[in-house]
Amino acid sequence: MAHAYHLRGKGQTSQLEREKCLKEAAELFSSIGKKVLAAECFYEIADYRTAVEEYEKAGDFAKCLSACTDGKLFEIGFKLLGRYGD
Repeated sequence: MAHAYHLRGKGQTSQLEREKCLKEAAELFSSIGKKVLAAECFYEIADYRTAVEEYEKAGDFAKCLSACTDGKLFEIGFKLLGRYGD
């Protein structure tokens, strides 16, 4: 887990290198069950679809919808509303 935190906080000059580190951190966080941290990393690199999936696994409905909105994933957002809106 320390390695994932290190990757997430790593300050890189290159946007491509930063995205690579965040994606690697997200995958590490996800693999150890830290779904919200994984989602935040995916969100930071604008991988909104994967962020939505991770937030949903974590049970964070509000952040799921927020990521759907920011990523213009309206169809997925409507499905989530239908599933959890009751």
